Amino acid sequence: MLPAAEIIEWHHTPLSIHLQAGRSITNANVLAAQMVLLADRLERAIARGRFVLHQVSELRQHIHRLEGSVIHPDVVALFNEISSNEAFWLELVSKNLSTRLQVNNPLRQIDLNFDAARALASVFKDMTDFRSRFTATHSVGVARCAYGIAQKLGFTAKDLQQIELAGFLHDIGKLVVPNAILCKPGKLTDDEYAIIRQHSYYTHRILSRVWGFEQIAEWAASHHERLDGSGYPEHFASQDIDLGSRIIIVADIATAIAERRPYREPGNKMKVLSELREMARKKTLESAIVETLADHYDEIMDAVHVAQSADEERYIERYSLIGIEATDSIADELQQEQA
Repeated sequence: MLPAAEIIEWHHTPLSIHLQAGRSITNANVLAAQMVLLADRLERAIARGRFVLHQVSELRQHIHRLEGSVIHPDVVALFNEISSNEAFWLELVSKNLSTRLQVNNPLRQIDLNFDAARALASVFKDMTDFRSRFTATHSVGVARCAYGIAQKLGFTAKDLQQIELAGFLHDIGKLVVPNAILCKPGKLTDDEYAIIRQHSYYTHRILSRVWGFEQIAEWAASHHERLDGSGYPEHFASQDIDLGSRIIIVADIATAIAERRPYREPGNKMKVLSELREMARKKTLESAIVETLADHYDEIMDAVHVAQSADEERYIERYSLIGIEATDSIADELQQEQA
């Protein structure tokens, strides 16, 4: 298990659950997870449409209400200490995040074999996907679908490893998107959608700074590109999109269509293939890749469903233990507390 695995696993786990399990705040991973939990609750409670310094009193009260049952008093005390100045709050909503990611990228200096890299990628996949029950199994699905297509197209063992990692990490750029937007139950505004659209750009920015991840970064960040240049963020034309990227694009779309969303039921085989073929007819997808998936659909998608079922079980187990769903809006909780 990676050193950070328990921290990631417990970052939504309240103090009461730790105590019931016999875990103390003296456990370094419990302490770190509690800090991440506080940070997550605080970030989600910030009303992005209001000046942050006008919310300080309300936000501090919100954290204080969590003291004891959800967050350890010592962690709240640390929060009180570091949040006593305006700079702390202004830094929380700083638009300088991209620069900080360049300097503090957690993947910047790693030297891992494939198994270790895959384990680390799985951790970041969970950080990205487990923020919403509707995306909890998305990246593992893209990874397995892309792997299956690439395997049928004769990719080498090394390239198969890289395309699987690209699938795991293709949405890592969503870590820059606030939970209030990513988990919004209603329709996004144009401004909110623009914020969502930046995620593939940041996927490339994050991954390209990892030595040895150059190919993975290119494939992962291209999942919203289209062969006619209508995609984003680069609006690449057909000649600029290589085979690995074209596979990730098809895998991402196929997986998304086959998944349940708040506004629709999951698509069946006929639905997935008809939509993919229509996009191929319009020259936005590579028809040869679509037909490769079609020719081996049951085999590839069966592997996708097995992988997704395992992630779904972990997701349900984790969040049923703490009695909440990852999509809970903490901002809504704050408004209810104030009512």
